[in-house]
Amino acid sequence: MRRLLRALIEGHEAGVSLTTDELFERGWPNETIRADSARNRVRVALSRLRKAGFSEMLERTPDGMRLRPSLQIVVT
Repeated sequence: MRRLLRALIEGHEAGVSLTTDELFERGWPNETIRADSARNRVRVALSRLRKAGFSEMLERTPDGMRLRPSLQIVVT
């Protein structure tokens, strides 16, 4: 989940949404699995992020998933 959150933060900084494929590639680098399994893994990880308190920060767009544009992020 940490890698996925990092990818979403970097997407937020760039002003882009990330597709499921991009989220899988960033969350599980160098891992090869079936496409449906990859989509499911990303879905479960996003669900866990929501349950961990990020539900109000995540937003689905026609292009994929992103952190809400109004969100101000300070990385230390």
